[in-house]
Amino acid sequence: MMPDTPEVSLVIVDYNQSNPVVRYKEGMVMLKAVASNGQETWYVHSMPVEDWLMLAIGHDWGFRKELFDMTVTKARASAHRPNGDLFFALELTDRYWNDNTAVVPERGAGGINNMAVVYSRNVDMALVFGSTGTVRVLEKEKRIVDISIGKGLDWAGLVPKSGQAPGYFQRFLYESGDAYIKKLW
Repeated sequence: MMPDTPEVSLVIVDYNQSNPVVRYKEGMVMLKAVASNGQETWYVHSMPVEDWLMLAIGHDWGFRKELFDMTVTKARASAHRPNGDLFFALELTDRYWNDNTAVVPERGAGGINNMAVVYSRNVDMALVFGSTGTVRVLEKEKRIVDISIGKGLDWAGLVPKSGQAPGYFQRFLYESGDAYIKKLW
């Protein structure tokens, strides 16, 4: 069920730390939802991936994964359909967001290399990836992010009309524990 105020979050990740399967890139389009118990949560609407194995594993877990061509750099992250059409792209600007109004949990870092944005009632809030284990932040750039989206997407109306939102690029290492996604009000 949709909440009173719908929200969307966009993330593109380069899982470049050694893992037992393969290095790969993955994106997430997440929508704020209300669970059957009445609690607000994030629903994974779609997940672009660039690897057939991750597509198959994701489908097995019940995620809506599709194959895309993806890039993740410090300046820009993007997902394009195989025919070249843009799905979405995130690009760091040179403008910083206000640390005094952003809510970022202590030790909040994660996603290996990623760029993430969230558009909420409080537009100064960032979605944070993290791990319950040991995390070593190598780099984190908190900036206003330019958002570009493709045509005809059912969630497009949830992106701010300005095409910008607080976000970040980050790189980190984790040695143990479980990954998580957290958004705090």
